[in-house]
Amino acid sequence: MSQRKPDRESAVQPEDSFSAVNAFHHESANRSVPVTLTQALARATDKHPEKTAFIYNDAHGRQVLSYCDLAMQATQLAAYLQSMGIRSGDRVGIVLPRSIEAPVAIFGVFLAGAVYVPVDVSLPVDAILHTLSDCDISVLITHPAYKKGIADTIDADNFPVTDIIGLQQSDVANDVRSISWSELAATTHKYSPVQNSPVDLAYIIFTSGSTGRPKGIIHTHRSAMAYVQLAVDSGILHSQSTVASHSPLHTDMSTLGLLAAPSVGATTVVLSEAEVRLPSSLANALLNESVTTLYCVPFALIQLIEAGSFNNRTFASLDYVVYAGEPLPPVYAGQLQMSLPDTVITNHYGPAETNVCTWFDLPQNQAVDDWLNEEDSIPIGKLWHPNKYLIVDENDQPVVRGEEGELLIHSPTMMQDYWNTEKHQSEYWYTDDSPEGTIRYYRTGDLVSETREHGLRLTGRKDRQVKLRGFRIELDQIEMVMSSMPAVKAAASFITSDANHRQHLNIAILPDDKQPLSEREVMMFATKSLPISAIPDAITILPALPRSTSGKIDRQQLIKLFSSEQLDNE
Repeated sequence: MSQRKPDRESAVQPEDSFSAVNAFHHESANRSVPVTLTQALARATDKHPEKTAFIYNDAHGRQVLSYCDLAMQATQLAAYLQSMGIRSGDRVGIVLPRSIEAPVAIFGVFLAGAVYVPVDVSLPVDAILHTLSDCDISVLITHPAYKKGIADTIDADNFPVTDIIGLQQSDVANDVRSISWSELAATTHKYSPVQNSPVDLAYIIFTSGSTGRPKGIIHTHRSAMAYVQLAVDSGILHSQSTVASHSPLHTDMSTLGLLAAPSVGATTVVLSEAEVRLPSSLANALLNESVTTLYCVPFALIQLIEAGSFNNRTFASLDYVVYAGEPLPPVYAGQLQMSLPDTVITNHYGPAETNVCTWFDLPQNQAVDDWLNEEDSIPIGKLWHPNKYLIVDENDQPVVRGEEGELLIHSPTMMQDYWNTEKHQSEYWYTDDSPEGTIRYYRTGDLVSETREHGLRLTGRKDRQVKLRGFRIELDQIEMVMSSMPAVKAAASFITSDANHRQHLNIAILPDDKQPLSEREVMMFATKSLPISAIPDAITILPALPRSTSGKIDRQQLIKLFSSEQLDNE
């Protein structure tokens, strides 16, 4: 493992200007070690009231929130939520783009004692309604950028929300009350301080749910604070860090910039949609804001490399590039190291259910080819202390070192459970009665093998759930949705890799002979019916789908066929 860069002393001196904000002062009083996210932010705000907490740049200009600004605006929002009847444990929906309002919304919900539930507006309306109803959400916090999407959802039957924050009343239906952000800023409701505890729920993140039935992952203040501590212990986060927040709010990767960074007094640059989509804009943001830590999916790094964004530029402030969500092909990892020789490149692993639980630093001053075999992927490395793990076979028996098995994780960063789950606990959890006591492990579904030199290697999935570009994709659920299209007899979804090890989502369609069908029509249906993260890269209509001897669709044959075609086209 490469040597971690030392923390730098804070250049910001403690001030007293924040003492008037009773909510955070209440949280920080008599706490030598913060145990909740609000206590951690209170401590950071007491120490650095005028320091920049969040930055957001877009075509409309530059927006900056100091820690004092964040505390006051979040407290004002919390007071308004309380006036609407929100109490401890209630769930509040958040439908926000990458924006300066996102941290205000999150910590406003925390200060009200409530739980934030980020909602992906790109999901089909049925999936959004399921999340809102499942969590009994009556208040939704949003942004004018999502005005049309929210209006479409309001028009649907069984819309459970009664109040919306972030839109004008004229933007919503008459039976839903709404207040804009500017109107909220003029409110003067009294705030009643709430004492959060470590076991209180903090947030619920839902899986993509291609069929409209996503699962809610429950994280408490305790599991979130354990993740904060791990980020600090790893060296990627400290009070003088400037973190680029690349991921959307409804993904677990957003929590480093939106929850962990403000908890230690760091600065977060919330990247705009343009900065996320355009490699040149992202590179400029990294330079202009002197970003020290970039945390993103590998696809963003690949775009930067292929666009030549690192060429002839020196990113002197960039201490860490941390990627997660899916493997980074070694060829790109090598190019990244050559472009950023003084930057630590780190692979983080962990499903949303456990937060990050392993890490691997690419060896510095050493070419990837010198330590990695051509056919291998970059390791996911070793577990952080005090995490525990087991590698088991299909009968839950431990495998010997070097053999493949399912990875089971026990960690203080893991979720409490799934929200309102009706399935058997044994599907998700494994209980081990060891001499240390009963330990509950989460079944990741990921297949790994262990090496002495580099720790764990990810070798595949136990089921047909995969991660693509940082998002969880359920291949069987995609097939169910596509098979529901009129004129489609059967559908098969599968992942292929090209010559550069980049992954592609493919769908093969067997049409009904009675009705003509074009690939364009199928793609239009997919765009309408699937989340953005599940829209395929390619759709192919075939006269027949290959079958196994048992009559099942032979997806391995499809993978071989389409992988060969993609390699031939390179």
